[in-house]
Order: sequence, then structure tokens, then C-alpha cells
Amino acid sequence: MDDLTFVAEGETRTVDFDDVDGVLAVFEELTGTMPEGYEPEDPDGYVFDDTRYDWAGVTVTVWGAGTESESIASIRVVAPTVGGVPVRTPEGITVGSSREDALAAGADDPFDDPEYLQIGRQEVPDTESLVNPGEVGILFIVLQMEADAVAAISTPGNDFSDL
Repeated sequence: MDDLTFVAEGETRTVDFDDVDGVLAVFEELTGTMPEGYEPEDPDGYVFDDTRYDWAGVTVTVWGAGTESESIASIRVVAPTVGGVPVRTPEGITVGSSREDALAAGADDPFDDPEYLQIGRQEVPDTESLVNPGEVGILFIVLQMEADAVAAISTPGNDFSDL
């Protein structure tokens, strides 16, 4: 949950999401390109310090870019493969998987919103949930649903940091 693991040409590599350069290098290697980063427009009422990089099928967002705090990368995948390499959660869910398959693999709906499921919940010591005060915070993978199929996979998600 706090790292990206990929297998390409028989080689397995793991990169932590806090290794921003490593995460960007993975997608550069998979696609053969390195897009120009850009600062997306912030939602009304919010100011984020983030930079996005878009490839076909995946977006990497670097949070905390240009700040004194530690940067972390997050990814949003909207295709079953990136650079010809299959993308799936540790539970085997891919873009295009059915809601039924996601639920059978352990996904649940803590958001009370049929557009989003959560899978791969992992407690993070020394954090406190903003959703469930008094409980330990969690990391998870977000499955965005369209109709009854996974349309996007985003990670890492958490319930202990504010927007």
C-alpha cells in the first residue's frame, strides 16, 4: 500500500511512494517518455502544492512538491495496462474488473457512495482516523466505479490526512 511493485520482462521492482523520483522513473521506463509536470488548478477554497505528470493510462501526482515537507507520489490508473504491463491491485483487481469481483476480493463501501470502493486496508501506527476519531488511521486503494466496473484505481488513499 505504501509502495508500487511492478513486474516487467521477468524482473520485479518495488518503489516506495515517498521515493518520488523512483515512481516517476518507473512510468518513464514503462512508457519510454517523461511528460512535463504541471500544476493543476486547485478546487475552490483549497490550495495544494502538487505537480501532475500524465501518461496514457496513468497520472502521477506529487504532493508537497516545492515545500519543506516530504513529498509523496500518488497514482491514478485508468487503463488495464501501462506501457504494455498489466496493472492490478495486490488482490488482483484491474481497471475493467466488475464490482462483484472487487467485493469478492475484499473491497468494501465505507464511503456510502456507489461510485467508490476501498480495498487493501492497512492500519498506519501513530496516526488517527479523521473519519473515525479515536481509531488508528488507514491506508487503502480507491476503486472508482462506473456502472458496475472499475474505471480507475488510485493509491495511496488514507483517512488520516486532510485535503
